[in-house]
Amino acid sequence: MKVLFIGRVTPFTEPCGAVAYTIDLLRHLAEAGHDVRVLDLACADGWALGVLRRFADADPVCPRFCWSSRLVTRWCDLLARVARRCGFGGLHRRMRVPDPWGEPLSPRERFAIRRVAKLESWDVVVCNYAWLADAFDGFSSSVRKVLLTHDVWHGHLWGDSGNPWLARLDARAEHAWLDQADVVVAITDEDAADFRRIGVTSRILVAPMSSGATAGVTDPEPGRLLFVGSAYEPNVRGVDWFLDEVAPVLARAHPDHFTLHLVGTVGNAVCASGRAIPVRVHGLVDALEPHYAAASLVIAPVFEGTGLKVKVVEAVAHGKAVIATPEAVRGVISRAPGAVVVAENANAFASAVMEFDFDADARREQEHRAVEAACAAFSPEACWDPLIDAMRDPRGS
Repeated sequence: MKVLFIGRVTPFTEPCGAVAYTIDLLRHLAEAGHDVRVLDLACADGWALGVLRRFADADPVCPRFCWSSRLVTRWCDLLARVARRCGFGGLHRRMRVPDPWGEPLSPRERFAIRRVAKLESWDVVVCNYAWLADAFDGFSSSVRKVLLTHDVWHGHLWGDSGNPWLARLDARAEHAWLDQADVVVAITDEDAADFRRIGVTSRILVAPMSSGATAGVTDPEPGRLLFVGSAYEPNVRGVDWFLDEVAPVLARAHPDHFTLHLVGTVGNAVCASGRAIPVRVHGLVDALEPHYAAASLVIAPVFEGTGLKVKVVEAVAHGKAVIATPEAVRGVISRAPGAVVVAENANAFASAVMEFDFDADARREQEHRAVEAACAAFSPEACWDPLIDAMRDPRGS
């Protein structure tokens, strides 16, 4: 099949969260022998009108930047981080520039899509996020139309997101987008149920993030806790909660034993100094494997959002014992019961961390369950093959 992927988040940059999910899908399509092209709209608001590239030809370590409006946004984001670290209340939120990521297509983006629609005889067009669904208008009825949702967006509270358009998003608008697709891809069974509840009539498939088991063989470093994620606000609030509520309990019980390591851009937005336990910020790294291998435990303190927490699936696939809040395991427990340790509150979270860090046998048993879950529930074939079949025949006949 000749597949066109349309998105604003370039799937060749930071491999965290939703970007990792889209890379996972596109890689599986390419490895299955399909011709996958990416229409990158990230520059359609600047000097360029979007760039079309073959997925296999992309350089995953050389992200492409667009000057003009995106440069201004990056500077404002940097200033917002400084404001947060200096403790200027909610100033860091007020300084944020609205991001076009969650807005309807601009006229320039529509022009870029119409141009690319005429270049090839496409079999499938995949739009990344519900608000890009209007891109389907540029393609003939014979082209199969697939919409990646990533989440149930009207279920979020966007009041402090910096994007006034997203703040007005409701179920009716999301429903209208989803019904433009032949196939709607939900990332969890719970999301699929929410889409059916609001009356979506398009075919709905569940395709979570896949991840082959890559468990290491080295012994981890006792007391080394790991969180991997972007500077997405729910991640930042979750890490802050852990450092404010859980870390003091750990420090009182076992002084100088625990350390939290932050990998990804989340470390840019968290105040690491003066915490109850030391915080080490690694930022973007060339490879995640050494960090997973060195960690005694992976934490997932997330309280917001719907969708699948990709970081949890990734940690399970690396064969790690994961301590998580109930919201963080949405979409994981339903497919792989027992793969993650769930803690309801700060005291339970601290108790679980101490139990599995100091009891090596219990930790290894939990790691074994994680690997089994990754092999059975989150293999690429289990997650993506039903979607590829639906791309060939959306009606499933």
